[in-house]
Amino acid sequence: RPAGGIEVAGSVSGVWDKSLSPVYVMADLTLGSDKALIIKAGVSVIFTGKHRLSVEGGQLKIVGSVRENVVFRAENKDQPWAGIRACPDELCQQEEPKGKLEVRYASFENARKDNLDPNDNTWRRGGAFYIRGLATAVIEDSLFRNNSAHERGGAVEIIADNRNVLFRRNTLENNTNDGSAGGGGGALHITHGRLLTVESNFFIGNQSKGEGGALYLLDSAGIYLRNNTFKNNSSVGPGGAIRCDGHAAMISIDSSNAMSANTPGDILCDP
Repeated sequence: RPAGGIEVAGSVSGVWDKSLSPVYVMADLTLGSDKALIIKAGVSVIFTGKHRLSVEGGQLKIVGSVRENVVFRAENKDQPWAGIRACPDELCQQEEPKGKLEVRYASFENARKDNLDPNDNTWRRGGAFYIRGLATAVIEDSLFRNNSAHERGGAVEIIADNRNVLFRRNTLENNTNDGSAGGGGGALHITHGRLLTVESNFFIGNQSKGEGGALYLLDSAGIYLRNNTFKNNSSVGPGGAIRCDGHAAMISIDSSNAMSANTPGDILCDP
């Protein structure tokens, strides 16, 4: 490894700026309740093994810039890291929304959520991010590439019933969901979403062995999809680009969304 940088493991908080980069993750990380971790522009977070970050009700801010993204990646691309889980407590069961997530100008590559614990599905969903029950979650201007999940959302799964969730101007490319345990969403899976905005994103070349090659909306209502591009996404089941199941009449997919070369077909929405 090049000289410089720091090594981290266990409980984390504070500020990581460019002077500390690269940050080598040596074991699983936990950001506890009421703690904050701010990761600034130009920082590379490198996972040395199949390690993961659990955000248990604290505040995680990943704020890069146009010129200097924050980078999350595996040290060895043949040994993926285990992604990020953001939810109010260690079991993701707390009902009261708590915790904040802010992601801007960051990239997430080669994360993999395997079926590591058959009794805890939160570690097999959302390859790079599993997000549930947060007070606010904003993900903008970021790249998700070559991530995968065992069950839902090759790059990201969001479970949220409040309007304080925003997902826009992101690129999701070559992410996969193997669908072996059901579900879908080669790139993004939204469950129980309410009044969420998904806007001006690029979904390119994502794949699902379940349904929804790029995006799966499950039991969600008041979802607004605007100005997104869906190209070359594919699924084994219905909805090469988008699959929505339940409350489809309350999902707005207007003509501003561009569709091309998705198989089999672009959109299938059931009531």
